[in-house]
Amino acid sequence: MAASLCGQVLETATNRGASILATTSRRTGKVVETIAAMLIDRTLLYRWDQPGENPYLGFLAHADAIVVTGESVSMCSEACSLGKPVYVFAPPALIGGKHARLHRRLFDGGFARPFIGEIDFDWSPPTLDVAADIVSAIKSRLL
Repeated sequence: MAASLCGQVLETATNRGASILATTSRRTGKVVETIAAMLIDRTLLYRWDQPGENPYLGFLAHADAIVVTGESVSMCSEACSLGKPVYVFAPPALIGGKHARLHRRLFDGGFARPFIGEIDFDWSPPTLDVAADIVSAIKSRLL
């Protein structure tokens, strides 16, 4: 799955003349070497366990489009909070029911799209603002 994702992202980046900012997480595991081997050209790869400050938030801030792996609720939600094109890589072997339901809601709400090897950099999704939804729900119960 890691090789498939990297290959698709590399092809898209090559076709667009784009750079790739990639980061692993504590859940990446053994596939980090596959990722590192594939993402050599035009790529900045941050390994979660390396010393130094994690550039994850900077990556999100400077990205024109974002591809996230769907096993992380946090990464999916954080990416969708930016109003940038977000694509979720979620092969069935990687994703359970809870995550599949989240992805369906993100897709149905227009916040993200499934990653199938293509990125539309001109797509402008709405911004996911869960905090505003929570505040609204609290206010409606208090008033």
